[in-house]
Amino acid sequence: MSKSGEQIFANRYLLDVQVGSSLSTPVWRAMDTSLKRWVTLILLPASDLRGTKVLNSAQAAAANPRRDVIAILDVIPKATISTGDNSEQSEPYLAIVTEWLDGESLDRRLIRTGEVFSPTDALALAGSVANTLVHSHSLGIFHQRLRPHNIIFAEGQEVRLSGLGVDSSLLGADGGELATQDIRALGDILFSMVTGVWPKGTVDALSAAPVGVTVPSQVIGGVRETIDAIYRRTQDGSFQTMRQLADALAVGQVENSDDFQSRVGRITSTTVTWKGTVENKETRIRSSLMALVAVLIFGWIGWQLLTSNFHKSDTPVAILATPLPTASVSESAQPSGPLQIMGIADFDPQGDGIENTAKVKLAIDGNVKTQWLTASYKRASMSGKTGVGLVLDLGSPRPVGS
Repeated sequence: MSKSGEQIFANRYLLDVQVGSSLSTPVWRAMDTSLKRWVTLILLPASDLRGTKVLNSAQAAAANPRRDVIAILDVIPKATISTGDNSEQSEPYLAIVTEWLDGESLDRRLIRTGEVFSPTDALALAGSVANTLVHSHSLGIFHQRLRPHNIIFAEGQEVRLSGLGVDSSLLGADGGELATQDIRALGDILFSMVTGVWPKGTVDALSAAPVGVTVPSQVIGGVRETIDAIYRRTQDGSFQTMRQLADALAVGQVENSDDFQSRVGRITSTTVTWKGTVENKETRIRSSLMALVAVLIFGWIGWQLLTSNFHKSDTPVAILATPLPTASVSESAQPSGPLQIMGIADFDPQGDGIENTAKVKLAIDGNVKTQWLTASYKRASMSGKTGVGLVLDLGSPRPVGS
């Protein structure tokens, strides 16, 4: 029995406060009186013609078990709101019950702080959302109307995705193939994270990008070509699956990191610097062959990136220990023993960037009783990551046999 003035839906959900929403229907915070927890209650008049589509989409989306998606807890086809002790009944509603989440949406964070994300942080966040959608797509669940307000920063900066199965049914889906809709929208979100504006008009509380702008670097300085290239490919159909985009974002994080840039600069400098000392014929041949191997290595990496060869594996190509292009290297140029490891670093491109950093040195300390291990994961899927590992620095391009 509800108290005088209280409103309770379906004899279970006590309405607390109506919350602001971009959905064209009432959204409430409510108390689940059976389980004593806050929930979000999306109400749609039972007579609304969108009801059947909303119901079917929400029921399908409820099959997604991942924590990084705001869960649909219940779908109620028809019930009323009772008011006060006299139990006056409202018109019947269809209701979608989801988790209640205290957090801040991406668009509100951009506006509140007045600051954009760094390219590295933007790539990492987009990669996290992409991996969430990779799993969702594998279940046949597509968002179809992904916007900045659907990305929520929860307690502890955990990123959660909202709107699956609901937003597109209520507001209409983006045009195009199912996977393409989400790929293009995630590209637009990447654009907004590094510029603070939306590339296709005004969305949520974000302003529109200037007319004629085609890539993020035209809006704000400091955006490297990596992000421009990924954005272009989200819009022109180069990415056929969300997995391809997730892999490209993971590689982009590596390319865009200051550590990677410094390593490339150091390796390139070591490779092309010519010291004017007198050398014998054998030394000159060895040096020339080493330079050739370095050129082949960087040429091969560039070719992989330019031809978008991300779809051949579920693991980003930059993470794989891929065989180097072969070159005719004389026996004298082969290493006569173990190569010296100049440095080692942990590698976690799809997470927070670190992976048990404190124990990295144990992997190369020469002690068989010590070791480096990854962080602990509750699932064999590593919470959606396609891989983590270690990066070894040999000082310069070296022929490696094993």
